Amino acid sequence: MPRSSLWTAAFRIFIAHPFGVGPDNFRLQYGKYLGASGWDTDVYSNNLYLELLAGSGILGLAAFGLMLAAKRWQFEPSCLAIAVFLVHGLVDFFLMTTPIYFAFWLLIGFSNSMSRRAVRN
Repeated sequence: MPRSSLWTAAFRIFIAHPFGVGPDNFRLQYGKYLGASGWDTDVYSNNLYLELLAGSGILGLAAFGLMLAAKRWQFEPSCLAIAVFLVHGLVDFFLMTTPIYFAFWLLIGFSNSMSRRAVRN
């Protein structure tokens, strides 16, 4: 299925359910919003932000954004890896893959720790 169709479905889900259909439920719902009678339930929206919007709604996407904004993004080498993940999120939904999910949040934690140490010194 083309990404554009998945992205359309994610946006339609959000319009119908502004507070989301629940985490990891895009794959169970997207076919209805594309007029399909059957669909592959192992498919994700291929966009981190649209997946969050469809699953967790505007509040979930806002919470994710606020968490990232709280980092106070200055250019630091420790932030570069996180930025790469976030740019990659435009074309993939990687947070459902446990090793990648773990690595993403580990990078957030390390980056936060390094920033706090730099501020103290």
